[in-house]
Amino acid sequence: MAGCVKFRVTLHAQGTHAGYPYKGTGPIEALASIILSLQTIVSRELSPYEPAVVTVGKLHAGSARNVIAGEAHMEGTVRTYSTATHELMPALIERIAVHIAQAHGAEAELSDYTIANYKVENEPVAKRSGPRALAATAAPCRERTSPNT
Repeated sequence: MAGCVKFRVTLHAQGTHAGYPYKGTGPIEALASIILSLQTIVSRELSPYEPAVVTVGKLHAGSARNVIAGEAHMEGTVRTYSTATHELMPALIERIAVHIAQAHGAEAELSDYTIANYKVENEPVAKRSGPRALAATAAPCRERTSPNT
């Protein structure tokens, strides 16, 4: 089973009233661009032989419909099988978030990157003995015939 890490990216920008958007640097557009770009980690940064999944499942920004928020954050998970990929992911997420935020006139930080669960690797002995034990205890398969035939 893949290991899972939970992450949070926080954006800091200049909030403003929606009637004066040119006076601020809202984080929502930057957040949207970051989310789309995070999906390129798996397709462009990793080998196709290194399975990984980056999911953004939670977003939060603002508290009123006519105010451009000064702060926003997103939360998600990263699932990997290899230790090398696991160790590479925080730097990739942070690089994407920081540079896209800068392009939008905001700042971003990877404010949380915590292991939710470690990957599961079966012991080599269990890998070999498990199928044999199952075969020894399982009832033999019998062919079923349909009552309509």
